Amino acid sequence: MASASHCSRNEERKLKKFLMLIGLSVLVLMASNVYAQVVSSFTISENVFIPAQEGTVSINFTPTQGGAGQLYLYNAAGELIRSWNLGVLSAAPQSISWNGRNAQNQLVASGIYFFYLELPLGSVQKDLLVVR
Repeated sequence: MASASHCSRNEERKLKKFLMLIGLSVLVLMASNVYAQVVSSFTISENVFIPAQEGTVSINFTPTQGGAGQLYLYNAAGELIRSWNLGVLSAAPQSISWNGRNAQNQLVASGIYFFYLELPLGSVQKDLLVVR
C-alpha cells in the first residue's frame, strides 16, 4: 500500500472525493441537528408567492426555546431586503406576515428570496419564489 505522500493522482482524487462526501454528510447531519435544536417547525404558507393575487405570505415557526429573535429577508444576490426585530419570543407558535415589500415599502422584483430566522440557539433558513 502506498503511503499518503506517494499516492497517485487518481488515488489522491478518490481520497479527496471520499473526504468531501464524508464532510458533506457531516454538514447535513449537523445542519439538521441544529435545525431541530433551534425550531420545532419553520414553514412559509406558500412556496411561490404572487403578491398581486395573494396579498401576504405567512412565515410560521415555533422556537424550541424562548428569547430574542430576528428575521431577515435576502435576495439571491445576498442583499438585505428587509428585517424584522421580533423582540422576545416564547417557545410557542409564531407567525409573521410579509406583503412582498422591501424596507422602503416598494414591491420586490420577481426572484428567489431567503428568510433567515435568528433565535437564541442558532439560525435557520427558508427560501421563497416571488412571481409578479
